[in-house]
Amino acid sequence: MALSLRASATFVGLALITGTAAFGQAGPPVLTPAPRQKAIRDDLISKAATDPHGVSVGHIRKGPTSIVQMVVRVRTGEAEEHQLWADEITVREGEVDLITGGTMVGRYAMPGRPGEFRGTELVGDTTTTRLRPGDFVEIPAGTYHWMKVVGSSPTASFVIKIRKPVEN
Repeated sequence: MALSLRASATFVGLALITGTAAFGQAGPPVLTPAPRQKAIRDDLISKAATDPHGVSVGHIRKGPTSIVQMVVRVRTGEAEEHQLWADEITVREGEVDLITGGTMVGRYAMPGRPGEFRGTELVGDTTTTRLRPGDFVEIPAGTYHWMKVVGSSPTASFVIKIRKPVEN
């Protein structure tokens, strides 16, 4: 389960204005203008500040096989595993250390969310990658990952979740 990292501000821009192919819908592109993105970010920062895990997620667009989100973190939260979804993340602001692999401590299933697990941290044989604004990373479904906020500034990222194909 290798991860790839590349700068890709254009990728996020395209993802936010194209909705047709990614979401299997006919029609014109759907634009989320920069002022709207800023309003979403500002709202999420307020919500993250009161969240016990320091994170807030805003859904920009949902489809049957993909979801576009903005995720804001004001502090390091829980480790994650998504068995049914891959994450494609572009950091918009702030810095995070992406920890992958190892063993998830305190792993528990998210109620009402099949294939979603959380834990307190990742330990053991892990890899750390520093992500900065403009960096893009793909996290395959089933990969343990943990975003550790670097410094005291909030982080904001665009996350495109891609549903893993159902195996027959």
